[in-house]
Amino acid sequence: MANPSKHVLFIGGHDETFQHYDGLPFRFTCLQRPQSVGPNLQGLTSAIHPIEDFDTDRIVAQSCALHAQDPFDFILSFTEDGLLPSAVAADTLGVPGIDLHACGLCIDKSLMRTHLQHTRFALPHQECSTLSDALAFLASCPDGAIFKPFRGAGSEGVFHAKERATLEQHFAERAANAGALLAEAYIGGRMFSVETLTIRGQHEVVAITAVELEPGTLVPIQHLLPAPEYDGVDQAAISEFCIGLLDEIGYKHGPCHIELKVSADRIALIEINNRVGGDLLGHLAHLTKGVNMYRETIEFLFEGLPSPAYRASQKKFEFGASRSFRQMVSVDALKTVLANVHVDKMLLDENAQAAPHFRSTDDRLGPVVFATNSGVAFNDAVDAIKRLVAQAPAV
Repeated sequence: MANPSKHVLFIGGHDETFQHYDGLPFRFTCLQRPQSVGPNLQGLTSAIHPIEDFDTDRIVAQSCALHAQDPFDFILSFTEDGLLPSAVAADTLGVPGIDLHACGLCIDKSLMRTHLQHTRFALPHQECSTLSDALAFLASCPDGAIFKPFRGAGSEGVFHAKERATLEQHFAERAANAGALLAEAYIGGRMFSVETLTIRGQHEVVAITAVELEPGTLVPIQHLLPAPEYDGVDQAAISEFCIGLLDEIGYKHGPCHIELKVSADRIALIEINNRVGGDLLGHLAHLTKGVNMYRETIEFLFEGLPSPAYRASQKKFEFGASRSFRQMVSVDALKTVLANVHVDKMLLDENAQAAPHFRSTDDRLGPVVFATNSGVAFNDAVDAIKRLVAQAPAV
């Protein structure tokens, strides 16, 4: 089993993630903002060092100083802001951790598209510094184009333009915040998210979820697992595509969240992030696949992927969903419609107010994660939530 002398450094992290490492025979140190220090981290380790922010130079300097006193065997982060500082620190110290090359590709969407442009994962794209650039690219896209910042998460700053008027309406505002925007050809089809876990170069597709967007937006509102068997969608082909993508970018260790569009004739890459997916997809994967991506990234760091028997012992349910909300629904009514399924997480604050606009995942309320072994109960719960949302007051 794991060696208790091994020393792991975390760069940041949401407090709930630290509960997953309880009982592991490692020593842990964490660089964390004081306002983010919570009971799970305090229960895991007393070696908590404050950081002002996720400034890469400062974090690398602090990591080097701590490493000189008590060397680290692994450096990582599971939070968006900590990924690059963690990768740079690991690379600077020559310590295993998040691979700097792959991390750079995942963080910079334009860099990733350029890296993939002569592969099967390519998509027509262009960097647009001016409205003229954007209009020229839009004219080459029969189904419109997606415009997004080079960096970012949660659909922040992303919009879909089919015609000149929409592009002119949004481009100046978004470009003012992000500088140049990355334009990508819009691809039709059904949207899926794929959670993967790589242990020392061995890739595994953990979970494939069907994604539903809030109508009229690019913001995910629902994930279903297992993904329904839609016509023309081959989940084995999705898995092969994602493993090929991980090989193409040289991904070496840890989780990835991949977003795809799938139709009868193609699989298209939307984006890839070297972290566990949002919307509590890590919880969903653990409930329905028996894979704890946070824990296993460390637990099997020095041993390779676990056995199928281990995974089977961890799995609890066959069906699961993550559901967020654009507008407030009655929590009591939601609990009633979910009475016949296991509710794993319900992060819905009855005092929360709907956002005046709805542009990113930060504007959502929720999410709620639930699971069951009954397909009938699962489908009933999904349908009941849709009816509940339809009856909620309009935003």
